[in-house]
Amino acid sequence: AFILTGLLGCAAWRGIITPNANQEVRKVANSIIDKNFYAGLKQHSSSIGYFTVGGEGHQTLFLGDSNMEQYMPRIRALLENNSGDSRGAIFVTCGGMPPIPGYEANGIPKGRQLIPLFEEQINKDSRIDRVVIAALWPLYFKNNNNPNTMAGMPMTEASAQENALRSLGELIGRNIAHGKRVTVVLGIPTGSELDPRFAIERSFLGISCRKPAVLTKEAFQKATLSIMGKIKAIAHAHGADVIDPVDFLVDGRGCLFENEEGPVRYNGSHLRPGYVRKYLNYLDETVAP
Repeated sequence: AFILTGLLGCAAWRGIITPNANQEVRKVANSIIDKNFYAGLKQHSSSIGYFTVGGEGHQTLFLGDSNMEQYMPRIRALLENNSGDSRGAIFVTCGGMPPIPGYEANGIPKGRQLIPLFEEQINKDSRIDRVVIAALWPLYFKNNNNPNTMAGMPMTEASAQENALRSLGELIGRNIAHGKRVTVVLGIPTGSELDPRFAIERSFLGISCRKPAVLTKEAFQKATLSIMGKIKAIAHAHGADVIDPVDFLVDGRGCLFENEEGPVRYNGSHLRPGYVRKYLNYLDETVAP
């Protein structure tokens, strides 16, 4: 029995025996494990996200949290064959840390390096002519159970949120004043309804898929409109362009859960690299020649 178990395990490892799951289940399972943002990028730091790709000419600097990192596969696909004086990209990122000077994310001490590293790159690299800023903004401005602080003040307080918005605006304004073109990316639709992990059902009869509840555009915007509107207003007030992913990730049925290849996310808060690389084109202009 022991030898038989070992042989069966080896056969499964070699792919000789495959799971008894239908195509829809496999699509969902494959989406859940598709989450390597960093493949193919040149890494310059092991303590915080600092990656580059593309040529040595003008540079686009991408600043943000893991919701910025989710765009890496598309930017890599567009620039990886660039060389010489053609455009390149620099990523300065930290998961769980918003790109706001003075903001402290509880439990993420390395996040304190995010803004200093960004400022260092901006000040020393004259090739940087474009800056793109993205984050899962509602996460950092929620009123309940928010352990984070802004300049030492709890983010559950309205004054701390106002200070954070002001600090973000000042960051945008400084870079606009120095001749950078700044683009602010609002948050993607998120929610448990969009998480492929909740589309899997297990029972004594096996594994199957179920269609999760639809997250409508109206429901998502109702929950996030306040902070999204404020981020948009701050960006425009300081001269930045604004991209709203909702314009691209909503169809007639609601917030996009899947396409013909399966779910477009690997969890409820992040798009999966395979989908981003192939379909997500709303940041293409930021790395155009």
